[in-house]
Amino acid sequence: MAASVFATISELYAKNLQSKGVKLLTESSGFGQALCCLYENLGKPVKVEDIRSYVMKAGIYLSDGGDPLQVRHLALQYGYNMLKGGEINPITREKLPRFSYMLLDLENPYPAFMSKRRKVEASADDWVTVKSQYGNACVNCGSKEGEAMRWESYKITVLQQGHMDPRKPLTLDNMIPQCGFCNQQYKNKAVFNERGCVIDYNKNGFTLE
Repeated sequence: MAASVFATISELYAKNLQSKGVKLLTESSGFGQALCCLYENLGKPVKVEDIRSYVMKAGIYLSDGGDPLQVRHLALQYGYNMLKGGEINPITREKLPRFSYMLLDLENPYPAFMSKRRKVEASADDWVTVKSQYGNACVNCGSKEGEAMRWESYKITVLQQGHMDPRKPLTLDNMIPQCGFCNQQYKNKAVFNERGCVIDYNKNGFTLE
């Protein structure tokens, strides 16, 4: 049964998710079998212990206690569109039970997932993709491209290619979208992670390595 399930998942992955940077799983891995379990229960919450039991029946060893699979990583780190306990089901508007997970579909990546980017100069198409990953909004203040800027509401937001780390060249893997206001405010003083959080700051500005 699991083999056919994984074959279906693989087909949907190739069709819908591969081009979006979602990470491919293997059938013999714990995550691969966990995804099979979630797919068999598509749109329904599945308890952690039931996922664990499913995976172990596939012959995969798991340590005792807690959530040894760390199923939540299937979303943020691997890119699969799912919910975890406490989050709201967008269809029923009900809160998922604690210690459960639910796969929404295999058509879209997890909204907060950011695929790994290459260390190359970004093309025009790459820049469009990067902006899309951030919802076409400034990573710092949330100003939406084509709409009024948050801090300068008399101006329309035009996103600019900002450095994640100003000490490094502006390559695809070092690029975040910023509105003109935020880009100007931070200049070369802040180092960001991929979600726009400041992880280092130098009021005198960093210099290119």
